Amino acid sequence: MKIKQKGGLKAIVISHPHYYTTYANWATVFECPVYIAYDDRKWLCQQPHRADDLVLFKDVTREIVPGVTAVKIGKISSQLARIVEVTYAVTLTASP
Repeated sequence: MKIKQKGGLKAIVISHPHYYTTYANWATVFECPVYIAYDDRKWLCQQPHRADDLVLFKDVTREIVPGVTAVKIGKISSQLARIVEVTYAVTLTASP
């Protein structure tokens, strides 16, 4: 796999429920934790394969690796069948 040949991943940050269905597989394949906003835990469709596969964070900011921070930038709401669901949008910032 090219990603592993280039040094692999240190972490994955996911902020969209469509990707929550396979987060545990990603953590296993890439051998790194997946970070997801705590408030979005209801969307998770799998249990983590290992205890450190999943990191749920509650704070607005969370350092993922040295110099890279996840920032919850707001809630995104969608209406489907009159039910309003909320998910967090997350962006990454890197220090120089």
